[in-house]
Amino acid sequence: MDANVPHICLGANIEGDVTIEQKPGVHVVINGNGFEFMGTMIVDGKSSTATDKSLVIRDVKFVTDETEMDFISSSNDPVRYARNITIENCTFTAPEGSDVVAMRLRQSYNIVVKGCTMNGGHSLAQITSNNSGITFENCTVVSGRGINLGNAINNGAANVINCNIKATKDDGYGVRIDAKGAETLNVVGGTIEAYEPIVLRNSQAAFTFNIEGTELLVSNG
Repeated sequence: MDANVPHICLGANIEGDVTIEQKPGVHVVINGNGFEFMGTMIVDGKSSTATDKSLVIRDVKFVTDETEMDFISSSNDPVRYARNITIENCTFTAPEGSDVVAMRLRQSYNIVVKGCTMNGGHSLAQITSNNSGITFENCTVVSGRGINLGNAINNGAANVINCNIKATKDDGYGVRIDAKGAETLNVVGGTIEAYEPIVLRNSQAAFTFNIEGTELLVSNG
């Protein structure tokens, strides 16, 4: 479906950080072709609220020996307003017990993560500050913690669909969210095993949980 979108294809393993600037009217696919990427992909929304831009990151093997870093990031000023981001069929591998995060996104919109695997590290995602339209689907996580949505959705919904999450930290969470607004969390299918499988914090407004067909397992912390 993205045949007419420019593709950037990896032809070898890559070391070092890369900045991807999102510009209005520009749609890009990064295809890792299964090669390793050892660094951080910084998605720079250029502080632009333009909606006509998109980025797909596909089939990349993110690997590090570092103990503290992010593989994909749009978290620092003025790197804001990443929009229409799809991350699919990627693997993230980091040392067990480290503080490596697969994706750290701030003020980002319409985010889809599907078919991804996280092994080791801190968590699959730290997504915060007035985001919207967030979906995780068919992901596998064996990490210190799972998915932190923070105050990530504003009068919208977050979806965790058919994901298998195992938090290995003694105090680890599976899915955590801060409810700053009238929001919805949909958890459908899959298994979540953690000291705290699903956590709602700082509730300040009506909040809706839809949990359907998900096995929730409380591990010993």
